Amino acid sequence: ASKPAEIKTKSGAKASMRSTSPSKARRHTSRGASGGTGALISAGFDAHVRDPLAEQSLEAEDFAWATRAIVAVANRHCGGKIVSSLEGGYDLAGLAASALAHVRALRAA
Repeated sequence: ASKPAEIKTKSGAKASMRSTSPSKARRHTSRGASGGTGALISAGFDAHVRDPLAEQSLEAEDFAWATRAIVAVANRHCGGKIVSSLEGGYDLAGLAASALAHVRALRAA
């Protein structure tokens, strides 16, 4: 497993995330019936600034930014095929805003 890296998001918040090499990411994609690959997003929003547990300060736009970055990788490596699964968060307002931003970024792709 990779070590968490601290990043600065579009809004200037600091967050930690794990990164992986493109070759490792390709190994973690799923095979579809057509033989193509796809990206799987486990979309959790508990890093939102309003969330009481995560102690991170991401805003809804930060999740949209991350989604757009994943879409760009999926477009390059697997024909844009993406499945996103909602994991949640603990603050309903933060969860709603972040999930909406995530879905809008997916739809804009």
